[in-house]
Amino acid sequence: MPDEDEAGATPTEPQQDAPKPELGDAGQRALREERARARAAEKERDEAVALLKKWDEEKRSDQEKATRRAEEAEQRAVAAESRALRLEVVTETGLPAAMAGRLQGSTKEDLLADAESLKSLLAPSSNGTNGEGQGGTQSPPQGTNRVPRPDPSQGGGRPTDGKSIAAGAALYEQDKKQQVTPFTT
Repeated sequence: MPDEDEAGATPTEPQQDAPKPELGDAGQRALREERARARAAEKERDEAVALLKKWDEEKRSDQEKATRRAEEAEQRAVAAESRALRLEVVTETGLPAAMAGRLQGSTKEDLLADAESLKSLLAPSSNGTNGEGQGGTQSPPQGTNRVPRPDPSQGGGRPTDGKSIAAGAALYEQDKKQQVTPFTT
């Protein structure tokens, strides 16, 4: 066993009842000042860390905003290019401009192929039908007014001289006299 001193403690263990050196007034004052400086330094450090985090978040959100704006601008540019390409294809193929939105495809070649197939469906064939073989009607050329032809199956069916209103009134009177009422007394 190791040597034990009078209190029974081993020499490797510190003594718990060892007297603490007393600080004088100057030492206690210096200790308080040092602790106050340490607290102030910790407070400044915490404020700096908070400010750095806030600045980092603002910077990150500014970057995210800029990225989002760039993506939106790119999408608008792609849409504008697509519209321009569709209108170009419609112009080249002779389709009406209103059909540009119906074209499908992402490349000019795809759009041209779709426009040609659409054009063949819309064009009337020589037998008076549209491209699908269904009965179709030819529309008049643009800018002309189409007047319908008279239909002889419509109308009163009785010939009139058609020269005056008086002739119509005379026919009315004749019909009125010829009518027989079923309940005569």
